[in-house]
Amino acid sequence: MSDAALDLKLCLLRGETPSPLDLNSFAGADRIRLRTQTKSAVSDRLAVRLLTLMASGRLPPGARLPPERQIAETVSVSRVCVRTALERLKSAGYLRSIQGSGTRVSECYAGSSLDRLIAANSTNLHDLMEICGHLDSWALVRAMRHGASEPRDRLVALLTQPVSSAHFAEREADVRFALAEATQSEVFLWLMRHLSRGLERAQASPASETERALQVASHRLARALRHDDLPAASVALAERSAALLQCNFHGGSTPRRGVGDLLEGDALLAALTITQPDQLRARLVAEIGVLMSEAKLSDGAKLPSERQLADLFGVSRMSVREALGALKEQGLVRASARTGTHVWQAPLGESGQELRCIVQRSEANLMDVCALRHYLEAWSSRRAAACASVDDLSDMRRIIGEMRRPIPALRRKIDLDFRLHLTITRATGSAVALYITEVLRDVYSVYFDYTLTELFSPQRDSLLLEQHVEIVDAIMARDPDRAGRAMEAHCHIFRNLYGLLHDTEPPTAHALH
Repeated sequence: MSDAALDLKLCLLRGETPSPLDLNSFAGADRIRLRTQTKSAVSDRLAVRLLTLMASGRLPPGARLPPERQIAETVSVSRVCVRTALERLKSAGYLRSIQGSGTRVSECYAGSSLDRLIAANSTNLHDLMEICGHLDSWALVRAMRHGASEPRDRLVALLTQPVSSAHFAEREADVRFALAEATQSEVFLWLMRHLSRGLERAQASPASETERALQVASHRLARALRHDDLPAASVALAERSAALLQCNFHGGSTPRRGVGDLLEGDALLAALTITQPDQLRARLVAEIGVLMSEAKLSDGAKLPSERQLADLFGVSRMSVREALGALKEQGLVRASARTGTHVWQAPLGESGQELRCIVQRSEANLMDVCALRHYLEAWSSRRAAACASVDDLSDMRRIIGEMRRPIPALRRKIDLDFRLHLTITRATGSAVALYITEVLRDVYSVYFDYTLTELFSPQRDSLLLEQHVEIVDAIMARDPDRAGRAMEAHCHIFRNLYGLLHDTEPPTAHALH
């Protein structure tokens, strides 16, 4: 898959263009940089919002856009910002200007920009449904064993209510969000908040037979939930997931739509509303605070230089200087022209990183991360065995080669482990899998650090290496089933460790097969 195609798919999922992950550096020698870099400009977000509407068919070929002035007033930005967004889309072939007729969506034909956009969106939605279905089995067991009754009742109501084709995808997003609430897992709920946005933007046109099969499976699942029958619920869920994968979630350039799906006038202007990017200085203050907490810098410890921080976060030295000034005003750091910037009062690890705070609140949340990772990594390994490029395989071999050498530094061992799993995710070619990694990047960092430093003894290094080698060998052999089994065996060791830690069985042990 070309970088341009992957970037297009990722921006549709994010709603903005920059990537917090450098996708090409996973196998490099330097430490992975997982901090978010500068947020996209408002014009970028507006451009991606228009792309999303075009990809879903709500702005079809030939549709006319409102005048620049109306868009600027609705979105509360300058006309220059709107013009910048529109010009970018025109130069990329998505829009065209017609004398006397304004700006319109370009025609869609084989090989056109709009055709590639629709194909990218269709692939995203298929992967999204497949991965969500994969995670549903974990969520169902968790909801029925440890969940609350109120969100389960809400889920039953959603499964049994009739729904029109125009609101089909929106209902699916609601179903998954209700299932996430029923699990009472803060980590899973956080993840589904992000993934559900993709479903809400989808258009769906299930065939009559598929719609009937989905309705039957949904009612069976609701009945099993009412009677607290986990085996029956698991069977019904599998049937429902299979039916969903047969649905056409905008899988082509001319999907079937209801009349109410197309956007015009005020409805179109309302759909163009975008969120303003966070102020860069405020974000840098939070990121540097996390860096201080992560590194466990004691009072008086010296921070990296402005140049080093600017390089780490991908911003200018002036932006770093402003952020350090804000930290100084808060009494967290002190600066000296002679000795540099030092920690004055180390912040807690809650510096605006909501998901990181969720995970640090309890080890039960880390157990959820471990279980979710089990499902996601197994899916990624199977997909990587089928889709990995020659460069991906070369990167995996390089990482395994370094793992075979003696590594005295624990930090380097953790980085290599993390890097290998990221490289496998990249090898899937799936923008959805990479997007999940972006969403969970902070929690993965906490999980790897805690698990490999607190739970996993150095005496087991040879076992880890043996398992990593087996996973990579299976991927290189292009054997998806073997790769999936090898990854499941690898992740199951960690789930067992968390189970022993809490003197209980891991919450999803029976949902694996």
